[in-house]
Amino acid sequence: MTVRIDTDEVAAQVRELLALDRSLNPSDRKVLECLLLEPGPMTARELARRTRCSVPALYLALDRLESRGVILRDRRASHTTFRAAHPSAVLHELLDPWRRAGDIAGRIEAPLRQLHEIRGESAPTDDPKGATVTTSLTSCLSALLGHVHSVRSEIWVIGSEAPWLTHSPLVERELISKSASPPGVRVRLLVRKPPASSDEARRLRQLQEHGVEVRYSGKFATPAVVVDRRWLFLQNALPPERNSGTASYVQLDAPTLCADLAASSEETWARSVRTP
Repeated sequence: MTVRIDTDEVAAQVRELLALDRSLNPSDRKVLECLLLEPGPMTARELARRTRCSVPALYLALDRLESRGVILRDRRASHTTFRAAHPSAVLHELLDPWRRAGDIAGRIEAPLRQLHEIRGESAPTDDPKGATVTTSLTSCLSALLGHVHSVRSEIWVIGSEAPWLTHSPLVERELISKSASPPGVRVRLLVRKPPASSDEARRLRQLQEHGVEVRYSGKFATPAVVVDRRWLFLQNALPPERNSGTASYVQLDAPTLCADLAASSEETWARSVRTP
């Protein structure tokens, strides 16, 4: 059976993966991408032509990549060629630092949270902060986690849960934790219905299995979270033709707006589609 490979899509994903590795400089990424996508051996001349790297930059990149074990150099009497190591070995090498970082982060998350919560530094203050705008999802999630952790009555996730849950399991765990808390805190997701077999649908079913209330509605276009009818978190929703590729996130201390959004959500909830 012949397996068709979308080489353009694979190339785009290889490029995206290599861009995430900050230890690789631009020349390293170009050379490794070229060799991963070209199974056969290549000479330095061919690589220079394909990657448009200068000769000095090319040889420095080849030395760095060889020392890391992700490319192999074959020295023959007449010429020297280069090729990528086995793709599985290359991917393992690229992912290994992240795996180790994930292991360490898993071990230190609980004690660090305990340290901050004991000192009261993670709890949001009651002083109005106006509007805060950032392009850093990490910064936005940090503020959101603080408010979700100290929620008193309710959390609404409307429009789409993707910005808050897809990039980090932390918010998902906090929502599950709050839904399992003693009566008094309600956690509701009112989001667009995803394809039944999608990762998003599986994530929503898992949330529901853990006690989070989930219903489907297309009324709200902008992904938002409302906490205690006071704190509002938004992701920008520019149309595709105007989207620069960089999302921005807004945090508002806006009780009146949040109360209106929550009331609208309550009305929509009563008419929305229940999840299976």
